[in-house]
Amino acid sequence: MRKHDIINEKVDLNGEDYMIFEIIKERYSNLSKSHKKIADYLFDNFSEAAFFSINELANKVGVSPSSIFRFSCEIGLEGYPDLQKALQIKLQSDLKPMSQLTYSISNSKAESVLKGTIEDNLHVLHEMYSCNLEEDFEVFTDRILKAKKIFILGLRSSFCAAYYLNFMLAQILDNTTLLELGTGDIFDRVKLISEEDVLVTISYAPYTKETVEILEYAKERNAYTIGITDFFSSPTALRSELTFIAKHSSSTYSFTYVFTLFNAIIISVGKRQRSESLQKLEKNRINLIEKGVYYKDIDKK
Repeated sequence: MRKHDIINEKVDLNGEDYMIFEIIKERYSNLSKSHKKIADYLFDNFSEAAFFSINELANKVGVSPSSIFRFSCEIGLEGYPDLQKALQIKLQSDLKPMSQLTYSISNSKAESVLKGTIEDNLHVLHEMYSCNLEEDFEVFTDRILKAKKIFILGLRSSFCAAYYLNFMLAQILDNTTLLELGTGDIFDRVKLISEEDVLVTISYAPYTKETVEILEYAKERNAYTIGITDFFSSPTALRSELTFIAKHSSSTYSFTYVFTLFNAIIISVGKRQRSESLQKLEKNRINLIEKGVYYKDIDKK
């Protein structure tokens, strides 16, 4: 869509080149103060806004429903239903597998890939902290320490994060279980999960059927569920009691947020039971040395 085409004409929601945020950005400088407020909210919260009624969106933004309607018309739509549909199109686009990686590879900007990736991930970390995150983080730590058993689940690309959390927690705890599909008994391993247990899921679009099914089963068994995912509208977020929205950076398929969160959880759990954790770490270290797990060059003096 050419720039001048979006100034005075209605936009075609069925067109392949229709991109809601590009259109809003084109018109942003000419928007009224209240309309800019709506636009700013949509930029930051479009995944939730895509499912709001016009009244719900108006309440969230702090404007009137009529302002939402006029904003929709201002950006070339025929009303709020079109705006909602446009946001859902954007959400569906973002849920395509590896969308960030696809974007990064197809991006033709002549810039340092390494420098750009580092800057993107630094931005994720700078935007990560909030008071709400701190509160949820404490709940996460409490639940891990109180749980009789801790089940950790992440499939496909999310498996690396699940494996890391399980491996590190197992250095200081004795009650962690990593759920894997490969052995074929994943449902058997979680069948006795109870209200005394915790299930941690890591799940990103496209969401795997098994992750959702196990999460639903855990809820039926009254286990406490913690979800790390990319949108509040994701199937795991909608089914988890505690949710962390850990998005990838804008242009890379990165787990920077997730690993940072998990590192903090591991340290927090260890600090809460400092003496036991240090003793277990030392015992593990001695055991691994005695078993010859670590490589040692016998020719070196």
